[in-house]
Amino acid sequence: MRSVVEREWLERPGTTSVLTACVAQGQHISVTDRLPIKLVVVDRRIALLPLDPERETEPVALVVHRTGLLTALGSLFDEHFEKGWRLNASGGVDKDESPGAAVDREIVALLHVGLTDAAIARQLGMGHRTVQRRLHALMDEVGAATRFQLGWYAARAGWLDGETGNPVPPQGP
Repeated sequence: MRSVVEREWLERPGTTSVLTACVAQGQHISVTDRLPIKLVVVDRRIALLPLDPERETEPVALVVHRTGLLTALGSLFDEHFEKGWRLNASGGVDKDESPGAAVDREIVALLHVGLTDAAIARQLGMGHRTVQRRLHALMDEVGAATRFQLGWYAARAGWLDGETGNPVPPQGP
């Protein structure tokens, strides 16, 4: 289970203790500065979207089934989840790596074992296009022109075996 919460929400009394208990039970919670809308997505098959987010009584929601809108809402969620900082079991945020770095390494590791982008997306519970976008961003970050170069960089950097190597940025033609 994954959730994204606004940082401001953590300032409410008792919220941090509830969220850290959720993290301790295995939920992944990402904290971001601002979210554009409240949203619930279940198994990438259905979404609940409030028609009037400001309405406190008698909430009314739009139920979205498998459509382009559901795909867009899933991508919106993925984007905000990856950009945020992960809440840890002590109530703080993990800042050792940039937001999403652990997921990027997971994507590269799954690519290393031979999974396709679509299979990686299913495995990690994210959209196919999100995986492709993250791979391209990672390639740009390390200066790789091809996936082969990204794999070479990942191996040299120790991303695949958990040890930090001494990577040399790939050289383009």
